[in-house]
Amino acid sequence: MRRVRHGDTGVLAVTAFAESLPPRDAEGEDRSLPAPLLRSSPNDSVTLVSSDDPDSRWDEVRALVDTTMAAAVAKFAQGLG
Repeated sequence: MRRVRHGDTGVLAVTAFAESLPPRDAEGEDRSLPAPLLRSSPNDSVTLVSSDDPDSRWDEVRALVDTTMAAAVAKFAQGLG
């Protein structure tokens, strides 16, 4: 969950982010940059304003988490071979 815009606007957005860390090199020190597992769009979020009742919006948040988690796990599993 993060604030939308600067300052205290009373608007929060629930978004999803996932990335996969590649294995370390043989010496266990160097590692490539993380690879994104999700390509989200502006529609892949739930926006809440201060007047919202979180309980009434929870089904939307749950659906966002379920959908994006399933997509991230599927992408991760593809990388396993």
